[in-house]
Amino acid sequence: METNLDRAVRRARPLIFIVAALSLPAFLLTYGYALKLLFQTAPAWVSVVASIAHATVAIGASCLADEQKERPLSQGNSQHKPPAPL
Repeated sequence: METNLDRAVRRARPLIFIVAALSLPAFLLTYGYALKLLFQTAPAWVSVVASIAHATVAIGASCLADEQKERPLSQGNSQHKPPAPL
């Protein structure tokens, strides 16, 4: 069942994309400063753990995006089979 929030977000999707694109430079700049500060002031093991965590999240997001692309367009499709294990 679609809620009012779902309908509002779907209608506002182009505006959300525009605002996100305009916010991207500020996000990247502040994120870069935060990482620079982390690597300069934190112990080496903290930097390694943070780097591994970021890589893991990036890989997980990529896998999620791939799964969304592979999912059939019809949500009511009962023929959908889970992906085969690797």
